[in-house]
Amino acid sequence: MGPTQVQRGCLSCRLFQNWQDEDEFLIKANWATEADLIRHLQSDTYKQLLLLMELSRTPPVLRFFMVREVRGLEVVREARDSTD
Repeated sequence: MGPTQVQRGCLSCRLFQNWQDEDEFLIKANWATEADLIRHLQSDTYKQLLLLMELSRTPPVLRFFMVREVRGLEVVREARDSTD
């Protein structure tokens, strides 16, 4: 995951292996902007990953979640304050 983590705009990148199926992996990456994600998808690093996915016995599942807003504890505070 190192090559991805050092790319501009990468906030985090993790690789998970399914403990029930050792052939199943999940890559979770968070990008600062959509432009950073697009740049990553065009990179040689991602092209290598695509080649590996093509060799898989089962078709890979790709999902891109485009989050427009991230909020934290203030949401809980606002919810609690609105019930008073």
